[in-house]
Amino acid sequence: MPHSLPAAAVLAALALIGEPLLAQSDPSAQVESLQHELHACLVEAEEDLDAMLACADTAEAGWREQVERLTGRLDRALGEEARDALVLSEQAWQASREADLTLMEAYHAQLQEVELVMPGMLELSHQLQRNAIFEARANLLLRLLDGLGSLPDPDLPPSSS
Repeated sequence: MPHSLPAAAVLAALALIGEPLLAQSDPSAQVESLQHELHACLVEAEEDLDAMLACADTAEAGWREQVERLTGRLDRALGEEARDALVLSEQAWQASREADLTLMEAYHAQLQEVELVMPGMLELSHQLQRNAIFEARANLLLRLLDGLGSLPDPDLPPSSS
């Protein structure tokens, strides 16, 4: 008679395998994962500014990818008129983002001029602000997707359920 695994062990193994797949298909899980990864990385970096900046740089790449992915997913889910509005929104957001970044650079330059903050901290603050801009856009896109209901992600293979 073949040896079978206890049902609890099989369920635990399936949960471990399924969890990353669920995170890939659930955009809100991906956004939360980015938030947690950045926080954990900053905690691990302790007060090492270079390590903290590396964490923030990595997070920005993740946020950029999320914004691109969510924009694409929303674009595929919308009708023609709404897609046109999404294009206009994306253009306006990019212009606003550039204006916000210019403001932050000027603000940080002024802080440095009056020597209120260490230069390394200014660079980290600037990077974290960049991340916040991308995070806010990702959250907006996520809310719009949530409003459309539970749509399958065309970037992922169909589920077998």
